Amino acid sequence: MHLTGDIHAVSAATNLLAAAIDARMFHERNLTDTTLYQRLVSSKAPSSSAQFTPAMRRRLAKLVASELMAILALANDLPDLKYRIGRMVVGFSHADDPVTVDDIGVTGALTALLRDAIEPTLMQTLEGTPAGFGADMGIEKFCNIKCRASGLAPDCIVLVATIRALKLHGGAASVVAGKQLPLEYTTERLDLVEMGSLNLAKQIANARAFHVPVVVAVSPFSHDSAAELELARTLAIAAGASDAVIAPYYAQGGAGAVDLAIAVQRAMQRRPDSGDRSELATLYTNDMCVVDKANAVATTMYGASAVEFEDSANADLI
Repeated sequence: MHLTGDIHAVSAATNLLAAAIDARMFHERNLTDTTLYQRLVSSKAPSSSAQFTPAMRRRLAKLVASELMAILALANDLPDLKYRIGRMVVGFSHADDPVTVDDIGVTGALTALLRDAIEPTLMQTLEGTPAGFGADMGIEKFCNIKCRASGLAPDCIVLVATIRALKLHGGAASVVAGKQLPLEYTTERLDLVEMGSLNLAKQIANARAFHVPVVVAVSPFSHDSAAELELARTLAIAAGASDAVIAPYYAQGGAGAVDLAIAVQRAMQRRPDSGDRSELATLYTNDMCVVDKANAVATTMYGASAVEFEDSANADLI
């Protein structure tokens, strides 16, 4: 977020869209001159604060999960961005017909606000290697949505694990910023590493669901013991990873990532060559209904037994 100014651009676009919707609703009401005057001129004393409706007071709770941000992530170019924005449904008319951004006439303005934010965000380390993202949710959206839309697919997935994280998942006390680490993080605790590896095993299974080889990089801290590092590596391979290596690249730079690079190469070489390596096994097809898609993602990725929809949700999906 923000490297291309996208957080401010999406904020401005969202505010403009909200204002346009509010204006459209206001002007289509049957209002008397008195009501109109009271709307424009506060009947309160000049020192009083402005009066806002509950809808005006509500704010966007999670900008990165908004539809505009999703469109920004999927659009291929400016014309595609404009097309997708124009089709956004923002409400329903009195006749219960969908109202789109095109209908309220702000498609061009929203596209203009996002024209720079559509540029790719390229991140890399000081040694030129690309940065990644969290596997817990990011990998599912990346493979199911982004790869499907772009036609691209990964040849290998690298999961980064640390002994500290495995211990936390294994039941160790929470790490609090600014406070000293609890003792279990700085002493050897193979039991916590083993328990926490259950979460790592689930992440490996999630990645393998897309039929892409998985390599685990165990990034060590100075207080990790050799036994803890080896246990994490062994358990990762037992969970289905193509390979798992100790990768001290944080401390040693590129030299510390050589073994990891070799492991990635080997995993890709062992991958069956179907003649088209861009073929990716997604969790659902485009023609599946929303209920089946939700069940496929929730049960495969997040360990749910099923997804239950309320009657109101089912009515909206019909």
